[in-house]
Amino acid sequence: MYKSIGMTSNKIRWSITLGIAILSAFGALLGMLVGVKLLPLVLENILSQYGLIKLPLVVNWGMSIGVTCFSIIAACLGCWLSTRVISKTSPRILIIE
Repeated sequence: MYKSIGMTSNKIRWSITLGIAILSAFGALLGMLVGVKLLPLVLENILSQYGLIKLPLVVNWGMSIGVTCFSIIAACLGCWLSTRVISKTSPRILIIE
């Protein structure tokens, strides 16, 4: 479909990788916020039934941001490597498929 509108193989790879980067960035940030804000409330509610009234959780923001960035980079790298097939395939075959 991308080839039929005139995109080169490299532009197709960048387009797909950029889409994955944006999607993984939103997912990682949402996951980090939910994990930092919602998870302690749920754990406190569950553990209060076992007698633990106060649960002191320490959030290491540097590590959280680092893991978030690592997951985004891993998703982009995986996408870039998996679309390597596009650059090796002829435009005629890509249009037919």
